[in-house]
Amino acid sequence: MRTLAFLALLSAFLARPAEPQWRLEHKVLAVTAVTTTLLDHFTTVDAIGRHRYRESNPFLGPHPSLGRLNTFVAAEIVGMLSIGALLPDRARTIWFAIITGMEFGYTYHNFAVGLHVRLRV
Repeated sequence: MRTLAFLALLSAFLARPAEPQWRLEHKVLAVTAVTTTLLDHFTTVDAIGRHRYRESNPFLGPHPSLGRLNTFVAAEIVGMLSIGALLPDRARTIWFAIITGMEFGYTYHNFAVGLHVRLRV
């Protein structure tokens, strides 16, 4: 968890923004996107622990290891924030809104099939 938080903060400082200022809505949407991504991550950790679910993300494979999942999610968060930092004002808002919606859908599905948030990294 500390590694994920560190990478997310590092990417926010290293990325060169196209717009000098992030508005409040950008910050709120970025935090929401990261939060829903982490919720998806921790429900997927529960699935890995149960050994009976098949992962549908083609980048992870049907039965990813916890290490592979952690690496993927860390890279996903760094990439998401870096791309958001490079986008102009309106596109940044749309980017983070789309990511939030997609991750919310994945997390909703995970809860619907009986998975829980498992805080293990």
